Amino acid sequence: MAFSETVLDLGWDYGAQGGPEFSVTTTTSGGGFESANLDWSQPKGEWQIGDRTGDYCLDLPEYEYLYGFWMARRGSFEGFRYKDWGDFELIDELIGVGDGVKTQFQITKTYGSFVRVLKKIADGTTWRVGSSKPSATLDSNTGLLTFTTAPSAGAKVRVTGEFHVPVKFIENKWPGKFYAADPDSGQRFYELGSLQLRGIRV
Repeated sequence: MAFSETVLDLGWDYGAQGGPEFSVTTTTSGGGFESANLDWSQPKGEWQIGDRTGDYCLDLPEYEYLYGFWMARRGSFEGFRYKDWGDFELIDELIGVGDGVKTQFQITKTYGSFVRVLKKIADGTTWRVGSSKPSATLDSNTGLLTFTTAPSAGAKVRVTGEFHVPVKFIENKWPGKFYAADPDSGQRFYELGSLQLRGIRV
């Protein structure tokens, strides 16, 4: 599907509900034992970013930002980057160990035994090999870090920065509502019902 590298960054003041999601198929044997199959090796996810009603209504600049962003994506037609404030940081994250030959490393984040592949990397992300920062190129659209010279055998490759998740809007009909206006100042307020994001593969 169409994809824009534009970031929807709502900031701390908006809030959001949701996060990564896995697809797991569970079967139960006649004896009551369960077996599970992991359908997706990597998560996608869903987020609810709307529900700005009543005391949580939006002023005009906030409303126009979200409305303009949704219009530019043409509803669910075009995917985009989303900063999930629940999980967006890479802090000295180990992404690989050099072998003296390999020059390219995929940026990942490890949660216990699970390794999450990250492709949409934020500007300003840095890297190091041991205590040095050798010459390398970071493709922020694919998450590939390519060194000019292969890191030596046993050298640990680490990154620090932020990442985004690729998503799209679910709604193709804008859920906004005019709420109130101050006739003296001209200040306007709007309500925004359900506005949801769904993770996509890119």
